[in-house]
Order: sequence, then structure tokens, then C-alpha cells
Amino acid sequence: MRIERRRRVTEKRWNAPRVCVVCEMKYIPIRGHQLTCGEICSRIHKLEQEKLKYRAVAPKTCVVCKKVFEADRKAKTCSKTCSVIWRGRRKRKYPPKNCVVCGTEFYGSPRSITCSSECSYQSKLERSRLGLYLKDRPPKPCETCGTIFKPKTLSHRFCGRKCWESNPRKPPQIVACLHCGSDYTKVNSHHKYCSPDCFENARRQRAQWNNWKVRGVPEKKVVKCKSCNFHFEQKHSRHVYCSASCNSDAQRERGRLATQNSPIRPKKCLQCKGEFTPRTRKSMAKFCSSACRGGYQVGKRQEKIDELEKEQTNQVEQQKKWDDSSIQIRDCPAETGYAKEIWAFLKRGGSITRYLHPIWAVGSTINEEEEELIELEI
Repeated sequence: MRIERRRRVTEKRWNAPRVCVVCEMKYIPIRGHQLTCGEICSRIHKLEQEKLKYRAVAPKTCVVCKKVFEADRKAKTCSKTCSVIWRGRRKRKYPPKNCVVCGTEFYGSPRSITCSSECSYQSKLERSRLGLYLKDRPPKPCETCGTIFKPKTLSHRFCGRKCWESNPRKPPQIVACLHCGSDYTKVNSHHKYCSPDCFENARRQRAQWNNWKVRGVPEKKVVKCKSCNFHFEQKHSRHVYCSASCNSDAQRERGRLATQNSPIRPKKCLQCKGEFTPRTRKSMAKFCSSACRGGYQVGKRQEKIDELEKEQTNQVEQQKKWDDSSIQIRDCPAETGYAKEIWAFLKRGGSITRYLHPIWAVGSTINEEEEELIELEI
């Protein structure tokens, strides 16, 4: 009874009529945390909460008229008039330019050419009259075949690729390579090197020159090789070996000296589990003595013998199970097509074996005499 009474009290409490926080009208809520009467009031309430969230904690002072006002965090002016004045005072990002229509000086992006929408409209009309747009370009004849076509650009001279290829163009130029100095045929205007190798070598040379500008030109010295004592000219300050073979020999010698000076690490014997120190660093010894080696080999041999004996025992047990699961009969089976031959076989002293559980006979073979007489029952 107490639980039912509590439920009634709570239901009555959140189902009771409420007053909307926006329009102040009474409504019956659908949910317990509902504050507004409908969707429109809910949106207005959410917008007001967002505005309060980003509202400045303390009142601000307008940067133009010095009037105290309340606004968002990023607001600096109190009205639109003050905002226009403040934007005019700020430093411009791009320099001023003149309008192409009226000549008035204005501030705008690098791509803008007019100061207002009216000047922009007049500029578009002039561009359309000059044929700068694709739809306004007049058709013209091809310079090769004379066919009338509509050009895609103002510099379009041919109607197709065949006319462009058949038209006589500028003769090829023979110039000198900027890297090796050999003559080659220039294919296009930005062709400067005779081959990709010259291009790559020139790029590396430019990178080296730029590096020398920062760090200075290195001084090449004649020094003695640390491996073979041969005098050679250094390419850089860390060049101490005359060739790659000398570098490899020195690296191999450093590795040998490092292993020679390092201590010999102890190992663990496989038989007695005790630690022992081998004679050399590269020793593959696994036992501390010959006695442990012999005992380990004897143990492995005995394990192999035990496995063979266990396998033989399993075979004997399996054969015994097979023998126990089979019976020998002296009568001819009732359902058979060779009754006379079976009775003759039984009179000679033979017996027929019937297997009750042939699953024990893994790998067994049937006797030749009983091959056509045995009937398996599974």
C-alpha cells in the first residue's frame, strides 16, 4: 500500500500542469524534465541558453563611443554604426586598388577588380562584349583546314589535333646543356638539360652549393688512411679511410677487439643444471664435463627404449582386445549363397570367425581361407 501511494504521489507531482518558461502558458508535461510547452518554445529556450553561455561575465565598453553594453565575448562595438567605423580604422590586409569601371579607390581581395555590385555588373557586360566568356566568343576559321569552329580560348587557332599536328610550327632549337655543355634538340621552352642524369646531377650540385653558402666551402686535406696508411684527399672532415674495403676491414677489427675484450659468459649444463664457463666465447658446449654428456646420452637412449616397449605393450593389449571381441562358430550362417562350400569347409575341420567389434582390429588382415566366408557385423 505504501509503494502504491508513493507512485501516485510522484505521478501526480510530475504530471501536474506547469507554466512555460518562454510564453508563460499552462501545459501538461510529457516528460519529467520538460520546461516548455512545445517545439517552438523549446528552440527559443535553447537559443537563449546558448546566448547566456557565451555572454560576457562583466559588461564591456565600446571601442568607438565608449558606451557600456553587454554582448558576446568577441564583440567590440555596441552597434552596427560603431562596427563600420571600427572596421574602417583597422589596418588593411591588402593594399588599396582602383576600380576598373569607375576608378574609385577601394580595399578588397587580390582577385576583386570592382568596388561595388553595380561596377561588377558593368564589368561583366564589357567582358561579354569582348568575347572573354565561352558562350560569347564568336566562331572563327581553322588556320589549317579553314573549318569554322567555336574557340575554347581566345588563343585557340585549330579545330582539332590533326590540324594542329599538320600545321608547320617553329623549327626545333639546338642549344647547349646547362650541366655538361653538350648540344641537344630543345623540345619545349622549359627544357634545360640533355638527359635525366644531367638534371639529377645539377640538382645535387645546387643543393651542395646552397649547403656551402650556409656552412662555408669545406677545405680538402691530404691525410693518411687509418687502415692501410695510404695518403688520400679528404671529401669531408669525417673521411678517414681511403676506400670501402679499408672501412670494412677497420669495422671487422673493431668487432674482433670488442669480442676479445668482453668476458666469457657462463652457460647452464643440460644434465646437472649447474653453471660452467666454456673455454672460448664461440664455444657450442652444452655440458660441463664428459660424464654429464654420457649420462645425458644414456638417459635419452633409455627414453627411446621405454617408448618402444610402451608401444609394443599397447600393440599386445590391442591384439588381446581384438581376440576377446571375436568368436568362432561351427555352423553355417543362415543367410548365405554358398551353403554347400561352407559345409564342406567346416567338415574338413575349419572354423569361421565372426567379429563383433571390428573397431579394435586397426590394421589387421583377413585370413586367405576365410576371405569369402567371413561376414562382418558392425
